[in-house]
Amino acid sequence: MKYQSHLCLEEVDLPASGEWQLPLSCWCFVRVEQGQGYWLGPGENREMNTGDVFVAPTTVKGWFRASQLTTIRLQHFQFCPDLMSGLLSLTERQQFEKLAAKGRLAIRVFPASHAMAKRFAEISLEQNGKNSLLRRCLLLEIVGSVFMKELSPATRTEAAILSATKRIKVLLEHLTEEEFLNASADELAAYCGCSLRHFSRLFLQHFGVSLRSRQTDMRLAKARRLLVETDSRVMTVASACGYRHLGVFNALFKKRFGMTPTEWRHQNGRDLASALPCLPAEPMDPAPAKAGRKPLTSKPAVVTET
Repeated sequence: MKYQSHLCLEEVDLPASGEWQLPLSCWCFVRVEQGQGYWLGPGENREMNTGDVFVAPTTVKGWFRASQLTTIRLQHFQFCPDLMSGLLSLTERQQFEKLAAKGRLAIRVFPASHAMAKRFAEISLEQNGKNSLLRRCLLLEIVGSVFMKELSPATRTEAAILSATKRIKVLLEHLTEEEFLNASADELAAYCGCSLRHFSRLFLQHFGVSLRSRQTDMRLAKARRLLVETDSRVMTVASACGYRHLGVFNALFKKRFGMTPTEWRHQNGRDLASALPCLPAEPMDPAPAKAGRKPLTSKPAVVTET
């Protein structure tokens, strides 16, 4: 999969009756900057007017069409949860996966009068003169506003309850993916104040898979991305994803994706880094060894919107 222009606001101008297909690599946020047109998707056609905002997951295929009488200018940016491993918590990543699995039911449409649509318009005007980091942060503000309900953390009352069931929810809402991947089952169980066996059972109930399976899937997904984003040696990629033995990494990768890491890289190309002008690849520092990990000591305290 190739991610292009992540968190970069771009524009596309369509002539009368012109069409633009929605990118499928990431979540897509589209605002009608001027003009009038239509969203054409599976099973529905929706009129879009100046100021309206449209949000769709990676699983939705469709396109925008300009009116037969006027041109239309679209502003759009892409948001890829896979590229936010150091920022999104494990629970937040799971929420995006669940929403994407809903397909067209996950589509959001906001009229120009909606507060989020107005903020999108303001941010589009604030883009000029801002440094790249600030521009990305402003677009992340839009993402957070759109999914405010789904990404709301546990209340203080819930966080104060010391049961293992409640604590694991709070933990997963605050741990980033990187922290989660570098934590052992013993550390997570100790944080939740329960036995390893009880923690494993709670984790299985929450995610439907074991802790080890979840960590393996996330490590291999990161490896798959790094293989096409960088020219680093396969051994370096394996080490960055927590694998000290290349043979183990190759075997797990082939079992999961049906091909070796080298075959994956050759099939998908190495030009992804040049397609990401706004977000460099993650550092290739090896994952810390188990004995050197810092223990978890601190406790973290289609829909139309109107």
